[in-house]
Amino acid sequence: MMGRIACANVLSDLYAMGVTECDNVLMLLSVSQRMSDEERDKVMPLIIQGFRDAAEDGGTSVTGGQTVLNPWVIVGGVATAVCQSSEFIMPDSAVPGDVLVLTKPLGTHMAVTAHQWLDIPERWNKIKLVVTREEVELAYQEAVASMATLNRTAAGLMRAFGAHAATDVTGFGLLGHARALAAQQRQDVAFVIHNLPVLAGMAAVSRACGGRGGLLRGTAPETSGTGDRDGIGGLKLGFGIMGGCCGARPPRRRVRDPHGMGENSNWGLGCCGARPPRHRGGCWWCCRGLRPRGSARS
Repeated sequence: MMGRIACANVLSDLYAMGVTECDNVLMLLSVSQRMSDEERDKVMPLIIQGFRDAAEDGGTSVTGGQTVLNPWVIVGGVATAVCQSSEFIMPDSAVPGDVLVLTKPLGTHMAVTAHQWLDIPERWNKIKLVVTREEVELAYQEAVASMATLNRTAAGLMRAFGAHAATDVTGFGLLGHARALAAQQRQDVAFVIHNLPVLAGMAAVSRACGGRGGLLRGTAPETSGTGDRDGIGGLKLGFGIMGGCCGARPPRRRVRDPHGMGENSNWGLGCCGARPPRHRGGCWWCCRGLRPRGSARS
């Protein structure tokens, strides 16, 4: 599964610009020096196979790459496509009135971290009153499935429904990537986010941890989580592993089920409006339940 997730990362750069056909994929692989020969011979072929399988699902293949020795296992790559200007969408054309849509739920980092805490009693004690072991297992499985799902179908729908801009949501969290996207727009616009689609139970887990990880502030990295000494850590397996795409599209055109995963597989985040005068920021929270006094500038 690690290989599949890594390849989904690599391809997400293309999909975030509406490119559905990839011409070439290179895989970058780091083999851990800490592995025994037996571990290396069993684990690394599975990672490689998962990466190749995901590439095939994306209609492309791995044609080369590089392998190095390293203290840690790292997998990533490069995806390239040659296409006409009409076959991709520059992420700079959002206009007031556009709807912000997210193709995958947030909270993958928290879900993976909580799953690791199942075996660490002092960590599990922090969250066991707000979530059950079964709920953590389910959230973990949903997070893994989300991370391993390609955004290829969503990329095609971007072009079909005339999306004006999009970005992947990964290491800088929803707020970080939304700010970066808003700053690139040609018109003077602001993104207003009033809804956070989060994996079931993970908002409660984040609150139980005192907000650590930044999930409810929009700053949580949507990457594979790992517990560190502070309890929250992150491991980025390339690009855009779990975050899906956040895009601005015209209103009144409903786009459902971009991944064939049911009617709730895409979510409205908010809207795109004219930027208020005297403010040079590009993204505002108006998230229900996050701020007692309602809307606030982030």
